[in-house]
Amino acid sequence: MAPVESFPQLNRRRISASVQSIFNAVVSAALLVLCTYVFLKFKQLDSKFDEFQTEIPVVNQRQVALEEKPKKTTSNCTIQCPRSPAPGPEGLKSAPGVPGVPGYPGNNGEPGSKGDQGKEGSRGPPGPEGPKAVPGVPGVPGYPGNNGEPGCKGDQGIRGAKGDMGLQGEIGYTGQSGAQGLPGAVGLPGPRGPKGASSSLKQVETLESCDALKKAGVKFNGVYMIDPDGPSSGLDPFQVVCDMTSDLSVVSYIFLGYTTIHHDKEEEGNVKNYEEKGSFQVIVTYAQNRQQIEAIKNVSTSCRQFIKYNCIGSLFTNGHQYWKSVDGEDMVNWGGVPTGTKGCECWMTRSCDDVTKRCNCDVNDELPRMDQGYLTDKATLPVSELRFGDTGHQNERGIYTLGPFQCA
Repeated sequence: MAPVESFPQLNRRRISASVQSIFNAVVSAALLVLCTYVFLKFKQLDSKFDEFQTEIPVVNQRQVALEEKPKKTTSNCTIQCPRSPAPGPEGLKSAPGVPGVPGYPGNNGEPGSKGDQGKEGSRGPPGPEGPKAVPGVPGVPGYPGNNGEPGCKGDQGIRGAKGDMGLQGEIGYTGQSGAQGLPGAVGLPGPRGPKGASSSLKQVETLESCDALKKAGVKFNGVYMIDPDGPSSGLDPFQVVCDMTSDLSVVSYIFLGYTTIHHDKEEEGNVKNYEEKGSFQVIVTYAQNRQQIEAIKNVSTSCRQFIKYNCIGSLFTNGHQYWKSVDGEDMVNWGGVPTGTKGCECWMTRSCDDVTKRCNCDVNDELPRMDQGYLTDKATLPVSELRFGDTGHQNERGIYTLGPFQCA
């Protein structure tokens, strides 16, 4: 393959070729002019020669005429004839000779000084694409390199969507009863109890509420008879638990006595493996019937019921957890929030673990969190049912607490 010339070498070659072409053109033009000149001279000589031929007979005729003149008689006189005073006519010019053969060209002169570099010519069109080379034979694969150092641990990925709740397993067989234990030892005598109520209580033990008993002088917690609708009509008197010592941290409530109605779900309850919204159901049964509860509410100024939910990764709002009113209506407010308002008490006090959430449990992470407070809308109380969900994954669970229904 021929070596590739550099741009300066190629440029010098182009300039040398251009000078050679100009020189050849000049020489060719000079030879053409010279040949034309010779041709014209020959033609001019030819015409002169023709004129010379026409003039020769006239001269000859004149010469004959002169020769035909009568000859003078010669004499032996010695007298010299005088010369004509005027010279004779000038003779005809002779035709020019044939031009000589042109001489040999002289030696080349010294090369002239290098001229200025010409302007760069316009770029020519690209040449046709050459044929594609035949692909070479693939090389032999190299040996695999050593394993690199393990990379840094990546950030924790976004938590995936919760899966569907699995099917509930079958109920296991009831185990056999264990053997009866031995009787325990007799305990020590207990301390002496407080002094019983005076006989004057017999006159007020059928008052309408525990608060009325408190105002009548009863100071101790216990079970008392009350008759909310009075002794002469309606319901018969019934027993209730009276809370005479609770402190609500509100000065105006310190001296109130609370009529307390207990239920069968006051112990803490676990919520686990229930993913769908409100799929875990807790039905609450109270010690007093609906008529007795309504009678207590009618003679009370206010009512309350404590509610709490401890959670790990279990959403609270958006329908996952809620409760039902005494009339079976779904309620979206948790403890410490007015009826009809979604959220929990921390949202009302702007103290939630995440200020952008309405409940602590809505943070929905793996840390234990809690939402609690008192429900205080007498018209919707007591709570008749609890509903929970979002506990279907392994690390999700909840614990609920529902206190007794109290009115004063």
